[in-house]
Amino acid sequence: LIPDIVRVILPHGDQLVRIENKSVVQGTLYWKDSPIRTVAQGPLQVTYGGSSGPVVATFETTRAEGRGNELVLLEGGYQLEGVLPRMLTERLAAKEAAGKVRGTVRLEQTHIEGVLLPPSSITIKQIGQGAVFVPGVTLNLSELLTVECDLISRHCSTGSLVATIRVPTVKIGDQTVTSTQGLLSVEELDTKGMNWTARGMLVIDGVTVGVGGMISAPSHWVSQFSADHTRIGADLQIDLPAYEGVVTARVEQSLKTPYGMLHGTIGPVSFDGAERRLSRFTKALGPSSDLLDGTISATVDVTWDETVGRPSSGGTRVTSAAARLMAENVSGYYHDYGLRGVSTSMVLRAEGTDSIRMVQPASLFVAAIQSGVDVN
Repeated sequence: LIPDIVRVILPHGDQLVRIENKSVVQGTLYWKDSPIRTVAQGPLQVTYGGSSGPVVATFETTRAEGRGNELVLLEGGYQLEGVLPRMLTERLAAKEAAGKVRGTVRLEQTHIEGVLLPPSSITIKQIGQGAVFVPGVTLNLSELLTVECDLISRHCSTGSLVATIRVPTVKIGDQTVTSTQGLLSVEELDTKGMNWTARGMLVIDGVTVGVGGMISAPSHWVSQFSADHTRIGADLQIDLPAYEGVVTARVEQSLKTPYGMLHGTIGPVSFDGAERRLSRFTKALGPSSDLLDGTISATVDVTWDETVGRPSSGGTRVTSAAARLMAENVSGYYHDYGLRGVSTSMVLRAEGTDSIRMVQPASLFVAAIQSGVDVN
């Protein structure tokens, strides 16, 4: 009677089970039916697990019906609260996960229909896979979620899921990403046994990248993703206050190994010498350098995998990286040097993080260089 995913969540072994009726429960016995049919109506509460255990599950029936020794109908409400077992947290590449969910359920023979109600929530801690590490993430259900399961085929599907998400900090390689709030919407979620597939969108606001301000202006991130129990792939767009679509990227990450890849595009970004200048959205160049006019763009390709020589350590390293940088008629300044009309194209490649080399000679054209003059 219990779906696989719920059976995994409930603690195994000897557990405290308490059955009580806090008000009148009415029962009817139909002797003439074959097999004999029994019907019980009323709030019969069943609690599984003790308050000191990892999970406490409470179910309160409103109606139950049996034929012979078979339960054919069950309706009521439920609540689950506690820590998820290690088997599930490992599938999430996390150290710990805990939640509190509540809703209603209807079981009719081998078919289950359920509703997950707000404000059900789950908190996952120390998620690490590939080059990404998340200290903690909290999901709070915003709208009710419908679930249907067939116990024979072990198949479950859900309606649309909408939840707020809080991910204060994310580590991507050497960079720290911070955010204020986000919204997760999952259009499709199916499970069969312990296998699953999902498709949806994640929107995050107030994002900054890098402690030193690599992208200091609060940005808006939108990611369309599809995933299953083996991999996740996502298309990402980053908008800045004055630069819509300044970054687009395709990211793929294995959920079985540390292997992952990224293909990203930056720009084209055009500067106008006023609000649209490089220093408006990044402090990476420092206060003594800036780009004021012209257009820049770049493409980046990166792959990462497990650390060589330590296949079981869970370590990750960048295995290859390449970038193509382009500038057209760019003007700006670097310390006391002013530059005007700079155009260039170069291709850089890195094997790991030990060295960076230029794949081919770079073309460079500079209209004018001013020494000792601060260009504003």
